[in-house]
Amino acid sequence: MSIRLLSLLGFPFAKVLVELVLVIALYGAFPERGGRKWSLRSVVAMLVLGSALVSGWVFSLSPSHNEQASFDPAGPLSGTDLVHLLVGVGVVAPLYEEKLVRFLMLRGLVSLGPVASTLLVSSLFAIAHEKAMVWSFLASVVFCIAAFRGFTSGQRAVAHGLCNLGILAWHLG
Repeated sequence: MSIRLLSLLGFPFAKVLVELVLVIALYGAFPERGGRKWSLRSVVAMLVLGSALVSGWVFSLSPSHNEQASFDPAGPLSGTDLVHLLVGVGVVAPLYEEKLVRFLMLRGLVSLGPVASTLLVSSLFAIAHEKAMVWSFLASVVFCIAAFRGFTSGQRAVAHGLCNLGILAWHLG
């Protein structure tokens, strides 16, 4: 409702704005204790992880006959549409999904054990990404492993955002 209301009132990027407010609320309400400190090593690790996921997409999951590779932006994108897409896909969505899915949900299900909780969380994540279910499941498993290895939501969001932007660039390229 708030997205529709903001759109009707003429706010550009209403969906991204609402999602950003949710991200700020989630990160404020659920701070992470422990985990890896931000360092050059952790950033490089997440950049390598994100790049590896993009490579995996391009080289194994993106043939033109693959339904998961279909992306139609419904016409040419304006400059503002492109900025909206880049911020939403590359920054806001990864921050939101890493906090909600791989922090709150995974942590809530960890009593099932790391394998079962990873499979359940990744299955739910895949269902939410119906146009790329297999890819989303596999990427989620990788991000769950990173979570269990101590990478924080913000650190995983770096890899997730790079992955999303790489796939978007491949589609728009």
